[in-house]
Amino acid sequence: MEHGRGALMAQPDRWLAYGPQGQTIQLQDWFLPQFYQRGGDMALVGTATRDTVYEAPVSNHPLFLTGNQVGAFPRPPLYDFHGRARELYHLERAFRTDRAILLHAMGGMGKTALAREAAQWLTRTGLFRHGPCFLSFEQPVTAERIAQVLGTYLEGHAFESLSQDEQSNRARALFRSHDVLMVWDNFESVLEMFADPEAVSDPASTPMPMPGYNAETRRRIIDLFRDWTQDGRGRLLITCRPEETGLPGVRRVGLAGLARPDSLYLLAQVLHKYDLSLDDERFTPENLDALLDALQDHPLSIELVGPHLKRQRPEQIVADFHRLLEQFRGDAEVERNRSLLASLRFSTSRLSEQAQAALP
Repeated sequence: MEHGRGALMAQPDRWLAYGPQGQTIQLQDWFLPQFYQRGGDMALVGTATRDTVYEAPVSNHPLFLTGNQVGAFPRPPLYDFHGRARELYHLERAFRTDRAILLHAMGGMGKTALAREAAQWLTRTGLFRHGPCFLSFEQPVTAERIAQVLGTYLEGHAFESLSQDEQSNRARALFRSHDVLMVWDNFESVLEMFADPEAVSDPASTPMPMPGYNAETRRRIIDLFRDWTQDGRGRLLITCRPEETGLPGVRRVGLAGLARPDSLYLLAQVLHKYDLSLDDERFTPENLDALLDALQDHPLSIELVGPHLKRQRPEQIVADFHRLLEQFRGDAEVERNRSLLASLRFSTSRLSEQAQAALP
C-alpha cells in the first residue's frame, strides 16, 4: 500500500479514457481503503488456514520453463501480451473452486497466449507454488505421455526411468498432492470432428497404425482427465476451439475479442515494429475505431492487418476488408470465422507473386 501511494504521488495523471492515447487529468490523491463488516457477513479476516494462505514456491528448478525442456511453455507472443485483465481475474477466482477450466474460442483469439500469461502470473502470485507445465495436443499425445510430462516436470528425468504403470500412478499422486497447473493446449486436435480421416480409418485395412487420435486414445485421455480431477490440489487449464469436448465437469470459459483499449495497445505495438505510431496524422480515433470494428477486436486479425497501415489509410483497409468479408458468409462455423478468414485473405493477397506461389 505504501508503494502504491508513492506511485500515485509520483504519477499524478489519472485516466479519463483508457488506451494508449487516452485523455488524462492531473490529481494529487491516493487510495485509502475502507473495510466494513457487520451482522451475518462472512468473516473475511480470521484464523489462517491452508486454503487461505499463499505459500512460497517450492522447487529445485525454475518454475516457469521455456525452451526445449519437458513441460516448457512456448515463446511469448510476437507483439507481447495485451489486456485480458478481466479474464485473468476470472481464471484466478475460478481455480479456487474448479479443478479444470476450458478456454474456448475461434482460432487466433489468443487462447494459448492467455493460458501462458495466466500460468506465469498465477505462479508468481503463489497460487501454484509448484509451478505450471505445458503440453500441446497438436501432435498426437497419449494418456501415458500426459503423465510422463507432468512427472518429469515435477521430479526431473529420473521419472522417465519408471515403468509405464509406475509413471501413471505416480503422476496421479503428484497431481493430487501438488499445487501445480497443467496446460493442455489445442485440445481440439483430440476431437473426432478435427481428426484426419486416415488417422481414424479401420486399423485392419492398413498394415501400420496411422498417426493421430483414434477412439481408444480419446477414451484413455478422458479417463485420465476424470481420474485426475476428482479431488486434489492440481488444476488443468485447457484451450480448445469448440466448447464441446466430452470432458466431464469442466468449467467452460468463452474468449471474445479484446477490449477496445487493449486492441489499441496491440495495434500500437504492431505499428511500432513497422516504424509507425498512432500519432501518424492519417490516424484518427474515428477511423481507428472503424478499423477495429471491422476486425471485431480479434487479436490475430489486428496483427495481420496492422502492417498494411504503412501504405494504406484505415478507411481504405476497412473498405477493402468489408468487400472481402462478404465472400465469407455461410454456415455458422464459417460465419464465426469469417473475420479471421478475411484478414488472412487480405494479407496473403498483398504478398509477392513468388510468395503466393509458395503458399500451397
